[in-house]
Order: sequence, then structure tokens, then C-alpha cells
Amino acid sequence: MTDSTLGKSYKMRITEQDKLRWIEMQKYMDQLAQQGYQNIAGVDEAGRGPLAGPVVAAACILPADRKLPGLNDSKKMTIKRREAMFEEILTYAIAYSIVPVAAHTIDLINIRNATIQAMSDAVRGLGVKPDIVLTDAMALPGFKIPIQPLVQGDAKVNCIAAASILAKVSRDRLMVEYSRHYPQYGFEAHKGYGTRQHYNALDKFGASPIHRLSFLKPEHKGQLSTAIRNIGENCERQVAIHLSGQGYAIIASRYSVPNVGEIDLICRKDDKIYFVEVKARSSSSAEYGGVAAAITKQKRSRIFRTAEFFLSDNGLQDKIAIILAALVDLNDKQEVEHITYLPINQKS
Repeated sequence: MTDSTLGKSYKMRITEQDKLRWIEMQKYMDQLAQQGYQNIAGVDEAGRGPLAGPVVAAACILPADRKLPGLNDSKKMTIKRREAMFEEILTYAIAYSIVPVAAHTIDLINIRNATIQAMSDAVRGLGVKPDIVLTDAMALPGFKIPIQPLVQGDAKVNCIAAASILAKVSRDRLMVEYSRHYPQYGFEAHKGYGTRQHYNALDKFGASPIHRLSFLKPEHKGQLSTAIRNIGENCERQVAIHLSGQGYAIIASRYSVPNVGEIDLICRKDDKIYFVEVKARSSSSAEYGGVAAAITKQKRSRIFRTAEFFLSDNGLQDKIAIILAALVDLNDKQEVEHITYLPINQKS
């Protein structure tokens, strides 16, 4: 085995304890196999608590005919063992999928919804459709296949442990890469967690573009905090949270094309792409004539042209695309009041 972080050969010693743990953590999967489940996917995440960087989720289907006795909860493993098992999993897994959700999206929809989005997308990204999904204590709505949340599942079931390793190692590598862009924060050492070194860097430099503003103290947000305090962005955040709770995956925000237009939010659900225009109103819907009235013909045309660029740039021209017009009522709790669906081919 090779430790890809240190760049040198590392031979992982498998102990009798490792073998016994594999047997114990395989028992529940064996029970499911006896019930007829063949492709059993484990799902876990890494990075819910840090002040910076993405949350990363992974899904993994392990082979039934091969033992990987080094598996364990990733938090209980040394860096060398995690790296070695990461390579083993990539080599022998029937299917795996790794999905990050960026700090900006975490600020938009909160860490719980961002974690659900990452885990759900990881399941959908598997090259082999699972018969059942086992998660580390997180319920995932919107799936027709069985989803079973298991408390401390990464320490109890092999496929969840494998997913935890994929997520942890992938996120750690991302944070090392970020450290090259923002060396003053020491991300390679603390991976974005709230260590003394990290807080000292925040005191000196303020927030970077990959910091989660919603996780930071006011004095650390600096000039970056003005956007999140802005009424328009607060409204976008409310709409993003609302849509996330309905099973939409937020894939972009404030996407703009110079001299063409800007789209507040872009989402994906059921293999369709949704372009969301967010409007705020301080009066009741009876007074402004409904949500569709807020999107003028000219505005809809600009959204349409901007959406064409996004679909083309991301190879999504074959997807069904829809405009969502969302109105936020500012009177009381700044809640989403109306959402109207406008087919994207209606340019006028």
C-alpha cells in the first residue's frame, strides 16, 4: 500500500483485533444480505464542525466476496492507516461517490441541510444503484429505496466506515490544497477546525473566501460580512433553505454572465435544473398581484439567456430547465411566501 500524503510505501499491519472488528462490523450487512439486499451502500460525512472549507460526503458499496479488515471509524484511525484504507476502498469497492458542498452553500442553507444535500448527492452519484442505504445517523428524504440511519454507524457497520474514510481523506486533501491558496491560515494543519492557531490567523487576517461566515464571530467576518447581512442575500438564504428542505440541491448562487444577466440560485431536483429568481415584498400578496407578476417579460428573457450559458458551460443542455420565481414576505419572519414555476422556454 502507498501513503499518498507522505509519498512513500506504507505496509499496514493487520492485527487479530482488526480481523475480529471486521467480522463484528459485517454482521448487520450479512443479516441484510440474508434478507435479499445485495448492493448495500454506506454513507457518511466529514467536516460538519470546521470554521472553513466544505462538508464532504461519501457513499460506498463494498464487495461481498472480499474482506477489508483494516476498516474502522475514520476518527479512530491514524493518518497513515486512513490513507492506506482509502486506496484499498477505491481499488475494491463495487461503487463509490464523493461529494463536497462548499462553505458558501453551507451559509445559504445551514450545515444540516448542506450535509443532507452532500449525502443525498453521493448516493445518487453511485455508479451502481443500491438496494438499501445505511447512513451514520442522518435521515435522507426523497428516496424510494430504504434509508436506515444508524447511530454511530461508522463504528458499527463496515460500509459506513468505508464511506467515513472516503469522506475524511478527501476533505483533508482538499484542505491541504486550500492551504496553498491561503497559506496564512494553516489549513494543512488544522483542516479548518477552530484551533488556537486558526483563531489567531482570523484575528490577524479576517475571513477568507472559504470560511463559513455563519460559523464565525462578528469580529472575524470583516468586510465579507456585509453581503450576508444584506437584505437581498438574507432573502436568498431563506429561499435556499426552503428549497433544500423540499429536496432541491443548491448547485450555484448569484451566477452571472457579464452584459447578459444574473440568476440568484440554481438548483437540481429529479434530473431537472431550476433557475430561481428571488424577490422581496413588504406587502401582502393580494396587493402585489402574485409572484409571477414580480418577474417581468424583460427579466424573464434575461434569466433565460443567462440560463442558456449555465447549461452550455456545464454540459446540461439535455436537462429540463425551469424558472422558479420566489417571493419572500418581509413583514414578519422573512419567510418564503410564494413560489411559482415558469417554463424556461416562455421568454415572453
